[in-house]
Amino acid sequence: MTAPQNGNTTPPGSDVPPATDAPATSGVPPAREAPAGGAVPPATDAAAASGVLPTNEAPATSGSPSASTVPPAPPPAWLTNASPSAKDALLGSMTMLVAAVIVHDVARGRIVLLRRGRGSPFGHGLWDLPVGKCEPGEPVTAAAVRELREETGLVVAPEALTLAHVLHAGVGTGAPNGYLTVVFATRTWSGEPENREPGKHDHVGWVQLDALPREFVPSTQKVLQSWLAGWPGPTLHRWDRAAHRLGDPTPARPGTGRGANQEGAAAAIP
Repeated sequence: MTAPQNGNTTPPGSDVPPATDAPATSGVPPAREAPAGGAVPPATDAAAASGVLPTNEAPATSGSPSASTVPPAPPPAWLTNASPSAKDALLGSMTMLVAAVIVHDVARGRIVLLRRGRGSPFGHGLWDLPVGKCEPGEPVTAAAVRELREETGLVVAPEALTLAHVLHAGVGTGAPNGYLTVVFATRTWSGEPENREPGKHDHVGWVQLDALPREFVPSTQKVLQSWLAGWPGPTLHRWDRAAHRLGDPTPARPGTGRGANQEGAAAAIP
């Protein structure tokens, strides 16, 4: 899908949901989840209406950034020299590091989302942010820039990224020991969103913040709820399942660190 950048209207024939005056119909309702041991700070009227983080994003600048990226560092020698089986066992025992990006068009009140298709390993038919795992030796900002470009064609400079949220999951698809998602936001980019991985996604494009779809990958829904509230996290996700895997018979309790911010997501969805 091709959409005009930085303020132009969505072209006719787009399947992006139209804006409505009823945010209650959105898949990201105004209610926020409280972190373990504390309450979510209330969002201001302006933040609730626009989804703009109060102060932690860099102000919008004119023009587009150059296509600069941080080259990933080479993997350490001990990892390079390890046998394939040893490497798989070692990496499989670690918590996966994941990077996601919220591309925020402040002027138009919209963000870039993708909808996962049949070729995706999880979340078929569900909406998600551009997201992907870090490669060995790769800085998390470089992974965010790379994944955004690979999935949407958009180019963002690493220095244009600001921290928006952190989510820690106890278990996930391809991550038996959990994953940590570092979510960045940016207000500057170059290019127009397009589906660069049609085998994995069936749509990529702009979506209005006041007309967000209902069908989200559960972890991403939590991230967007918190971002709209101006709360950077951390959000805990699926720790009840991780505790069960580790043999803890104690049921998760709402509002505690283990099992906080949980919902009945399907096992194949992170």
